[in-house]
Amino acid sequence: MSKKKRVAIYTSSAQARKPLALALQRTRCEEWAAERELDVVKVYESSGDTDTYLDLLNDLQRSEFDGVVATDLPRYSRRAPVVQHLVDVARQAGVRVYTLEEPDVDLTSPVGSFTLRVLAIADEYAVAVTRKEEVARQRRDS
Repeated sequence: MSKKKRVAIYTSSAQARKPLALALQRTRCEEWAAERELDVVKVYESSGDTDTYLDLLNDLQRSEFDGVVATDLPRYSRRAPVVQHLVDVARQAGVRVYTLEEPDVDLTSPVGSFTLRVLAIADEYAVAVTRKEEVARQRRDS
């Protein structure tokens, strides 16, 4: 008889005044884990001034659990290189990384790596467009 896989949940909100957002993220991730018969062993909640991201990275390095899940990639970080670092740390530790957006894609797998590369390109494009719009707005306003 194999023992149940252990999973952690990572939730985040940029604003500390949104506890319901964190609770909803947690509930959705708990439901995802229950559907897959996974034991939730830890929940990381980052909001406002409380950032548990480094705690998550440290626990990943120690293989404290078999997987980690968030509702979507921006919960881990809005910056693709930061997410890539998290996935690299997890891969080295043998820990899987999931999101509810793609619930059956382990981001440490080849398909997950491809997904991250595409998202990184989209992230670069979005930054470039934002900069271009900002420059145009500054020219218009001056």
